[in-house]
Amino acid sequence: MRIALATPALWSNVYCPVGSGQRAIRTLEVLAARSGAAPLSVCVSVDNLRHWFPDPVILYAVGLHLSRHAHRFRVLRLSTYSASLTKMHEHQPTFPILEEIHFNPEEYDTSPWTQKKTLTLFVDAPRLHVLRFARHIEGLVLSWANITTLHGTKSSMDEFLKALRLMPNIRVCSFEQLQRAAHMDTPDDPEVVLHKNMCHVHLDEFYQDLEQGSLLDWCIFPSLETLTLDNVVHLQLSDFLARSTPPLRKLIVGPKPDARTCTTQLTRTLELTSSLTELDLSLCDDSTTQEFCKAFSASRSFLPKLERFTQSWWHYDVPLNDEMHSYTRSTLLGPLIELLLETAASRLAVAPAKFKYQLRAVRIVPLEEGTVIFVPRRVQALLEELRQDGVDVQIGTSYEFAVSS
Repeated sequence: MRIALATPALWSNVYCPVGSGQRAIRTLEVLAARSGAAPLSVCVSVDNLRHWFPDPVILYAVGLHLSRHAHRFRVLRLSTYSASLTKMHEHQPTFPILEEIHFNPEEYDTSPWTQKKTLTLFVDAPRLHVLRFARHIEGLVLSWANITTLHGTKSSMDEFLKALRLMPNIRVCSFEQLQRAAHMDTPDDPEVVLHKNMCHVHLDEFYQDLEQGSLLDWCIFPSLETLTLDNVVHLQLSDFLARSTPPLRKLIVGPKPDARTCTTQLTRTLELTSSLTELDLSLCDDSTTQEFCKAFSASRSFLPKLERFTQSWWHYDVPLNDEMHSYTRSTLLGPLIELLLETAASRLAVAPAKFKYQLRAVRIVPLEEGTVIFVPRRVQALLEELRQDGVDVQIGTSYEFAVSS
């Protein structure tokens, strides 16, 4: 206990449940004293709905305590309603080392924007460059040009595009879209967003169909290097790639589990990504993998720079975590491994390369580990040949190979 009390960094994560009255004040006093001069990671939140409207005196006291130590805030998570933020604003705190803000107003908040008010207390935070928000950022005013990383959750496409338009120097962004609405989520402002410095994008709930477009339909990212798409229904990136012509290096595609297919235009998409060095068809079905392998083996101009390929795998028709189907899974995994190894061996490296084969890593990641994979003898020989050439072939962590008869 003495060691803990004498180590300020152990007390630098501060959780302040605004609605808990004196407990919130006491928590702030104790942590402020024990953390010394260490930078703080602070979370201000409503701890439960019973304290939705706390005593104004408590709110004022909490705001005062937070303001006194604002100069030590490095990360600030605001999961609360606007009244507590307004009270904090009244004390005019400064944030000289603040780097990251999580802005998550309560869904049923009585917010400053309904009263035509704004929160400007973070405008003079010189190091602030990361913003995470839920739903919207209305009423929040920052030095938008300093923000280089943006993460939006539980937000509509329109709200996220509004945020992107405010921040000219974004390099990294992620977006988790709201559940599909009954109507098409079309932005109010039809102008396409151009971000010349955007390098890394991660989109969850990536919808692309006739009823609803995707965020990429409204963006141009000419410097994009990494694109991760989760819960994909249909992969239609051709227009975005043709419009942006990015130097894409890494593409990760994860389908929506209940959709079972996501890549009706996979080949067309990959034909527009000749700069790609890493491809991850995470959880795509067998037909998608077969489509990729066929195109890769047929033409050297298809993904000419690809070095690493990853496939997370489970068979949709075989239940997970069911010992009765363990043998079935191992049997089904064998043909997939055979296909991928033959594909890797079909593309020789371009001279004067130090290696024989172009692909340098082939990774199959089964979601459920097994014991034995049955493969033909020639496949086992091919595996050894690839590994001798330095190809990093990884198949789970606990599988062993057995030669099938």
